[in-house]
Amino acid sequence: MNKLRRHLSYANVVATLALLFAMSGGALAANHYLINSTKQISPKVIKKLKGKHGAKGARGATGATGPQGVTGTVNTSNFFNKTESDGRYLGKTEQAADSAKLGGVAASGYTTGEGSQGGRWQELVNKQKETEFLAVPGIGELAVECLIGPTSTSVKLTQGSESDVFLTWGSYPEKFATKMETDVLKESNPSLQQSFGPGENGTGQMVIQASAGLTTHVHSFATITVSASVTEGFCRFQANYTVAQQQF
Repeated sequence: MNKLRRHLSYANVVATLALLFAMSGGALAANHYLINSTKQISPKVIKKLKGKHGAKGARGATGATGPQGVTGTVNTSNFFNKTESDGRYLGKTEQAADSAKLGGVAASGYTTGEGSQGGRWQELVNKQKETEFLAVPGIGELAVECLIGPTSTSVKLTQGSESDVFLTWGSYPEKFATKMETDVLKESNPSLQQSFGPGENGTGQMVIQASAGLTTHVHSFATITVSASVTEGFCRFQANYTVAQQQF
């Protein structure tokens, strides 16, 4: 015992304790790992560590209804009463007071009437006539004649209304008016005949503006166009008219 005491010292004791702590610390390190980042773990391992989602939980209870707000007031300053509303809107069978007027003027203050359009095409041989080629309502009757050679084709308008017919007419043998004339068809002068001279060989156009006042308080206004051409030994005539009638 005395020998043991002689060999023990403070340094020996400290060295012995240090050795024991070192041995126990190495054992702890051999059995435990300290991980402080996911980078230290393999992705395959991380994938296996993730579990499945659990079942959805029950829905929570509905909260209590809040208090009712304050009742507002309606602004009726721009409202109409029944009488005012009825005055602004018409019923199914009612009619506005001025519905029969246009711009405040009654229908009787306007002239009204009907209109018509018509036309005809015909081919004639030399020296052939058509005395009833085309009737123009309220104005008269058109007649045409085919004359080939040194003579000329012609267009004739005969009065057919109950009153005088005022005319303004002109011929266009070469696309330009050679003359513009006016005339009146009446009992003493019932017809007007326009011929295309031999120089044009019967080819050209005649335009007539005509008006007539009938005894039945109806006036007729007409535009009449007659075209004539001579080709291959035939005369070809085409006439068109537009008539507007005005009632008083």
